[in-house]
Amino acid sequence: MALYFACEEYGDVYYKGIEDEEDVKIQEANGVIFFNRKYSVSTNEINIKIISSLSQIDLSNDNTLESILRKLTERQAISKELEERWKSKEQFEEFINIIQNNYIVIPPYNNERLSRQCGMFLLAGCFNFVYTESISESSIEKGYKDLREEFDRKFFYIPGEKKKTILEELDTYNINEATLFPELEHQLSYIKKKKNAKSKASSEFIKFDFNDIKQKIIKTDIEISDNIIKDESFKGAVIIDLSEKYHFDIQKIWGFVEEWVSIIDWNRKESVISRFKVEIQRVLLENGFDKEHAKNESEYISDKIIKIASEVSERSEK
Repeated sequence: MALYFACEEYGDVYYKGIEDEEDVKIQEANGVIFFNRKYSVSTNEINIKIISSLSQIDLSNDNTLESILRKLTERQAISKELEERWKSKEQFEEFINIIQNNYIVIPPYNNERLSRQCGMFLLAGCFNFVYTESISESSIEKGYKDLREEFDRKFFYIPGEKKKTILEELDTYNINEATLFPELEHQLSYIKKKKNAKSKASSEFIKFDFNDIKQKIIKTDIEISDNIIKDESFKGAVIIDLSEKYHFDIQKIWGFVEEWVSIIDWNRKESVISRFKVEIQRVLLENGFDKEHAKNESEYISDKIIKIASEVSERSEK
């Protein structure tokens, strides 16, 4: 989710050169992803209830510790026992530590957008404690701070010119405006963008062959040879099939096939198969295919490679 939002279009900005400030470049703003290694907590945690309630209380006046604890009890954020405990000189530090900490919170997924985005939030506890000799008369005030220190010093950097490519790749995993934002206006916006994309002629009609289903069932029972990439008949069958179907140099596709089938369990690991499909889609896009057509063809190619490998392995066993 963070990667998607970091790649959203911002607009052109000016960037000065690192070595030469006169070297100015105008481009789409770069994106940044910060991360935090803290464990997340639920909204039911008492710490979260306290911070949430405090944010809704007017602290401009009547903001003594005693008064604030009473208001939290009235809001049922804390119990009467905790109110009395934290008013004491011996235990008040426990309360101050709670309100001066920040928390990664898992919200209740009670609406469609939150559910789809699986989002979490940083709840900031920026409350100043003004100490006096009388603990109960000490006051609490709202403050502010730079939350950058709440995240790891390292971060992920997204070059502005790469945003569009990354968004297209995320779209192949069904991460896009329509899936993350269920509201009608976002659904329509996504459809409009897809329609405005450069379109090409539809792919050649291929009548569905029910034997393909049977073949898929059969191939799952066949162990594909670990050395299939060294089998010249496998390479020959793949090259012939691709050359007959596509009228461009298919050597780049074959290069990705070699990388793919060299990975252990390449035909079973969904993540490995998905990565191969993405690489194939890029090649097809470079050769004039539109996104939808490229996506469909990458499915065909991956299935065909597995089918050929299964057939070659089966013949070798015999």
